[in-house]
Order: sequence, then C-alpha cells, then structure tokens
Amino acid sequence: MLARDIKDGEKEKIKDLKAFTLGLDALTISVNPQNKFIQLKGGNITKEEIIKIFSGEYKKWSDLDKSLPDEEIVVVTRDLSGGAHEVFQKNIMKDINVR
Repeated sequence: MLARDIKDGEKEKIKDLKAFTLGLDALTISVNPQNKFIQLKGGNITKEEIIKIFSGEYKKWSDLDKSLPDEEIVVVTRDLSGGAHEVFQKNIMKDINVR
C-alpha cells in the first residue's frame, strides 16, 4: 500500500501489475490551538508561508508576522523517506528541500 503513485521502475519489476485505489490520503498542516498564530490569522496560512516554514527560512513565529512571539517554530513531520513526505515534497515544496 502506498501514499503515492507507483513509480515506473516499480511497475517494471512486477509482472502483470494491477493497481487499485482503495482510498485517498490527506495531508494536513496543524497548529496548536493555543498558538497566537490562530488568534492572529484565524489559522489560515498560505502555501508560500508553509514553504518558508518547512524550508527553514522562517525559524520563529515572528518571521511569519512581527506581532507574533519571537519563539521558535517547532516543525514535526513524518519520516522524510516515506510516501507522505514524497507527496508533500512534490505538491507543496517542489524543488525546495524540507529542512
């Protein structure tokens, strides 16, 4: 079972491969509800802001908005070798690496 598309190299290794979609994964970005960010922006975050957080460009909440505390953003993510990360990298981060 995969959270990503089957790669061409994988398809070549399995004779008479038949793939079935059993369900769809969803990736979410979550922020602690007690975080001041929720009060300031209602929890809304742009794709560009997500990229800057996950690339390491934004390291503190004050980097996101000067009225937020000068406190470290703690990024927690799944295993970088997993399918969920591959989907996030391909669809959100593109050619910018998660740090």
